[in-house]
Amino acid sequence: FAVLDLFLVGNLLTSCAIIPLILGLILRLRGFFSETGFVLGVAGGILGVTGTGIGINWIPGDVSTSFSAGANWGWFANSYDWRPFLAALLCSSVTTLMWCMAAWLVKRYTGVQGPGISGVLMRVPGMKYVTATPHWEAGGSRDHARWGVVKVVTDADAARSPKMSDWA
Repeated sequence: FAVLDLFLVGNLLTSCAIIPLILGLILRLRGFFSETGFVLGVAGGILGVTGTGIGINWIPGDVSTSFSAGANWGWFANSYDWRPFLAALLCSSVTTLMWCMAAWLVKRYTGVQGPGISGVLMRVPGMKYVTATPHWEAGGSRDHARWGVVKVVTDADAARSPKMSDWA
């Protein structure tokens, strides 16, 4: 691939991630937006860019060519057209907002709290050591347990946790 095409892909991926990232960093909204909303928002942006390319390059009667040419145009051959960037921003924003709104409504009206992505992945055997967080726990304060984020470790906890030499 040409270097400019790689920069294009990087810029499109950044466009997919920027709105969910900013929404997740706003402290007042921390109880509403979650890591799962961020990841699904980026995935929604990626699908939006690909879908825009497919829609622009749609050939009736030739579905496979439409999909391959559309995905190629959306990610590599659009010469910095504005439409994939707009699709990345809008689709990632809408996906993030819809997921977080649905999760918030379920939590508010049924009391059911699903785990975040880290809460699911950290239960995989050995993942704590792959991510270099052997002290990770799903418990801790209410916010940490609710959103599945890494528990804040105190000095006393750090003294009890395994040392780097214990990992080998």
